[in-house]
Amino acid sequence: MKELYIKILEHKKDKPDSHSFMVEDIFGLSEDIKEVIEVSDMYIDKKMRGREIGKYIISQALEVYKDSIICLATGAIKREYPEEPSVEEYDKLLEGLSRYYTRLGFVSINNYVGYEHHEAFIYPNKAGKWVLNLINSLLKKDSTIIKPMDKF
Repeated sequence: MKELYIKILEHKKDKPDSHSFMVEDIFGLSEDIKEVIEVSDMYIDKKMRGREIGKYIISQALEVYKDSIICLATGAIKREYPEEPSVEEYDKLLEGLSRYYTRLGFVSINNYVGYEHHEAFIYPNKAGKWVLNLINSLLKKDSTIIKPMDKF
C-alpha cells in the first residue's frame, strides 16, 4: 500500500500546550505574533517520490494558509526511521530535505534559532517576510543571538 500524509498544526500563542521549540522561538520574536502554522510531519511513500507530489501537497497548504506565518523543520520521521539513523544517514537526510524545502521557496532561519540536528524554515509569504525581516534586524543588532539547542 502506498502512503502519503501531511500534518499541519495551527499554533496559537495563548495556548502554549504543545508548541515545538521552533514555534516557541518564532513566538518569542515579537508580541505581535499570535499564530504560527507548522508543517510538523510529511511523508510520501518512496515509490511515489520524484513525481512532484510533495510539491503539490505543500503548495496546497501554502494556499490555504497564505496569510499566515508558515514554518517547518527538517528531521527523520519514525515511519521511515523506526531506529535512530546513524549520524552519516541523518546528515545526508537533512542535507537533502534542506535542498528540497529551499527549492520549494522556504528560507532557512537556522542562523537565528541555531539548531544543531534540524534546520528550521519559514515560507516567505507576506507574513513570513515580516518575520524574516525581524530576524535579520535582530541578527544585525546582536551577533550573539544564536542560541544552539541540541534537542528540538
